[in-house]
Amino acid sequence: MPLFRSRPQLSPGERSRFRAACAEAGVDPTVLALAHGTIAARPSGAPGLSAEPPRGVAVTALTTHLGYGDEDRWTLVGWHEIDRGGWNPETFRLEIDQRGVVEAGLVRPGGRRHRIHLADPYRVPEVMTERVSATILFSRQVEMPESTTVLTVVARRDLGDQTITWLAVPSRGSAVDDPDVKAFAAAAVRRLRGEFG
Repeated sequence: MPLFRSRPQLSPGERSRFRAACAEAGVDPTVLALAHGTIAARPSGAPGLSAEPPRGVAVTALTTHLGYGDEDRWTLVGWHEIDRGGWNPETFRLEIDQRGVVEAGLVRPGGRRHRIHLADPYRVPEVMTERVSATILFSRQVEMPESTTVLTVVARRDLGDQTITWLAVPSRGSAVDDPDVKAFAAAAVRRLRGEFG
């Protein structure tokens, strides 16, 4: 048994597809952390998940994005697009919920979910936590009067082009189609954006 574990590397095919995906998206390919894992089988019809057989992937934590893929395809997710995520050390799963569609500043549920099993995560979870935190410039919870709806108003910075986006993220179960919720969200974003400057 070796005294030190070897640093993970991309295979030549993974490296080629990774570089092509970064070039196509205009993403800086600087890798801060790298691990290998498996995307678990996804049941067809599960909310936010499409049916997909398990496959081995490389996972890259970049300066501006999280990426994962193999020789055939690569997925890039901007750190600023991750609404929820984390590392579960008991199941060895990296869990990422990507932002849903945004309508007038209100984030609708139903964004893409990414679940990746990492046998050895190396530094990917720590880098993910640091990079996602670096995108959050402002966050405040606001309660809608006479309602159970709670919104989190956030200012998120794209670490690539430095664009700042203001959003209202509803608590689970909020009625995002309700015109009163939409109006409250728009007003809360305007007010807090004005206060923040």
